[in-house]
Amino acid sequence: MRLPFKIDKFEFDLATCYEELTTGEFFALRNAQENNVPSMLAALSGVPEIIWDHVNEESTSVLFTPNAEGWFPLKYLYEKMDWDKMPIPDSITIQGNKYSVGKFLPTLKQKYLMVQAVERQASNKDRIDSAIEVLAMHFQPIVSGNKFSIDDSIKFQEHIKKTLIVESFPLATFFLLKLYGLENAIQSTWVTRLIKMKQRRESKDLKPSESGTQLMPLPVGTYSNTKKFGTYLMKLCLPNFGKARLKAKLKQD
Repeated sequence: MRLPFKIDKFEFDLATCYEELTTGEFFALRNAQENNVPSMLAALSGVPEIIWDHVNEESTSVLFTPNAEGWFPLKYLYEKMDWDKMPIPDSITIQGNKYSVGKFLPTLKQKYLMVQAVERQASNKDRIDSAIEVLAMHFQPIVSGNKFSIDDSIKFQEHIKKTLIVESFPLATFFLLKLYGLENAIQSTWVTRLIKMKQRRESKDLKPSESGTQLMPLPVGTYSNTKKFGTYLMKLCLPNFGKARLKAKLKQD
């Protein structure tokens, strides 16, 4: 259950496990400026970064102080989430209603715009960062009951951001694989390898730097990203949290 907090005059709630993290929060955290604690806390809380810039350290200690059992609200960010092995859900909850995943059969227009979104993100970071756009394009006509509209799908992204990342992430991965014709090659390993194998076969004349961007972050990268986040918050927001105690806690986990 998400926990409510109040820091200074601002009220918000925080996810205390990956299962509570929304799609919007997850991708905002991925895009937050590393080492910038206000930026990362803004991604998780929805409270603007400029507000966090002026919050004193004592006010934030509630977020990082372990209780008698060693638990604190952001402890899950130290824990490895094996995104690779998450099952593709049968349904996804949007606006409080469950919608069956069904078949992924985009129209020609949808597919063209989806691929554009994927390649645009590939040129900047990772293809998976197109997840919100792709999911919005797919579910906008399903949820609304109207024909696909790019303008409506852009607005619909706000509803996708409120879905749970544990539902949207594996679903978006599957959709991306379908777009690249790799849906039958899903194994309990990162699909990055599949993409690279396909690129090697089809782009033998391209230089390595031109063969595209990986579809997903490597598992170690995902773990490193969340662990770094927690470590930076601990060190910067709670200086009195002893280094020895932190090291012992991380080893224990």
